Amino acid sequence: MRDSRPIVVLFLTALLYGCASTAPNLNDRMSDLRRIQAEAQTLSEGQEAAYALDASRMLSAEATSEKKKDVAAAKFDASETAAHAALAASMTQRAAAEADSLRRRAAESERDWEDAIRMLEQTERAAEREAKGISRTPPADSEMTELPPIPPPPTDSLPAASSLLEEASRWNEAATHYRLPIADAYGRFLDALNTAQAPKVKDEVRTEELNAASWSLTEMGHRVHAEALRRQGQASLARALDIAAQRDQAVWAMVDLERTMKESARAQLEDTRSKLADREQELYKSLKQFEGKFATIRQEARGTIMSLSDILFDFNKADLRQEAKINLAKVSVILQQYPEMHISVEGHTDNVGAEDYNLKLSEKRAQSVYDFLVHEGVAAERMDTKGYGMTQPIASNETAENRQKNRRVDLVIRGE
Repeated sequence: MRDSRPIVVLFLTALLYGCASTAPNLNDRMSDLRRIQAEAQTLSEGQEAAYALDASRMLSAEATSEKKKDVAAAKFDASETAAHAALAASMTQRAAAEADSLRRRAAESERDWEDAIRMLEQTERAAEREAKGISRTPPADSEMTELPPIPPPPTDSLPAASSLLEEASRWNEAATHYRLPIADAYGRFLDALNTAQAPKVKDEVRTEELNAASWSLTEMGHRVHAEALRRQGQASLARALDIAAQRDQAVWAMVDLERTMKESARAQLEDTRSKLADREQELYKSLKQFEGKFATIRQEARGTIMSLSDILFDFNKADLRQEAKINLAKVSVILQQYPEMHISVEGHTDNVGAEDYNLKLSEKRAQSVYDFLVHEGVAAERMDTKGYGMTQPIASNETAENRQKNRRVDLVIRGE
């Protein structure tokens, strides 16, 4: 059973906080509100920020024309908290974009590291000895703390005060976890909630103050999410730097091995790499026929990459569609002509939804493609499969078009 003490404390605090408050002077506060709205307009990013800002402007216009002073004050409170929510929503959007960019940087570093390890292992086989002290696994990706969903903007059916208090308790706990100060937003929430619960308060005033309290909860949610995203970005940057350092170690180890190899072994290694490059180019040309709606084909240092579109699957499902099976059957025929090539089947998603859910969905989709290729005759020992969830985007997740690019299954095909 959930501990009710935080809610009781919040309720008592609300009463005490309200007893000390005085009636607001709208003329004194209006200039501050205009400044907050102007700042929100300057920083506004994303639909949620725009919606909150529009709501704030509408409410402040209504407050200005309202003849009943208590109703005007309540509308002003709601306008002010909506403006703060607009600012917080913009911060979340910016933090998400920055975290996404740093996650892509870490993913690119990992792909470079994989290529360096592959080249090192080729050199080790030619030199007939192993480089010492080289890590064969990249640093683990940090897990983001799972947070409650951000409270939605207020609607016509506002929640009860008790549920608002419970929600505030959750966000206070989350903010404490991140050592994030949100006392100002919490103060606005308490002001609004206390006014809404005052004896003999008018229904119009109660509605607007509950509206204000709901906007404050939305602000608190955005601020906590923005901080969580900022820390996730910092972790991704640290991981990218660690992986780059490991890549450099692998490259120098390869150089050291080549220095000590006999001339004949070095020549044989170069010949092997040249023949492998020719075969990879042939494979690339063979797969280009699938370029278009079904897939995109590109070459990177780590091999030929066939990115299969998310149209392979129904929404949020891992079962292959019939059209996908027909095309993958054709791909399997080509892959069987290159038995020396290794195939990594990698599942990826966009950043919409919970991290754990996306990871499991990416794993299931990669496994579906793997199973079908095995069924069509591609040797299982040539392949491995892995789901990366949202951790390796190839484009920013800020637009629907880019999110679609990130929802994919990659066949990474390379010579060993």
